[in-house]
Amino acid sequence: MRIKVRALADLRLALGGFEKEVEVPGQEATVGQVLELLYKQYPKLKEHLEHGSGRSDVAILVDGVNIVHLQGLETRVKDGAVISLIPPAGGG
Repeated sequence: MRIKVRALADLRLALGGFEKEVEVPGQEATVGQVLELLYKQYPKLKEHLEHGSGRSDVAILVDGVNIVHLQGLETRVKDGAVISLIPPAGGG
């Protein structure tokens, strides 16, 4: 199964580009499992998304819906899903 992962702003550098396609074994996986596969290829991405045992304030969306409103890292993704990683933005 193939999942697209898109990273915005500084996260693009950690991911090595705006979008990567991840090959995930099986027919279904969780967001957490997809991220673990990415961390093996892009260890700097993990530094951006995790601070010790706590999560960062990066928004993680599955097909446009924040995983906070779903099942968090246990949210299931299927073939063709798009996971978006969006860092916080500030300004004034």
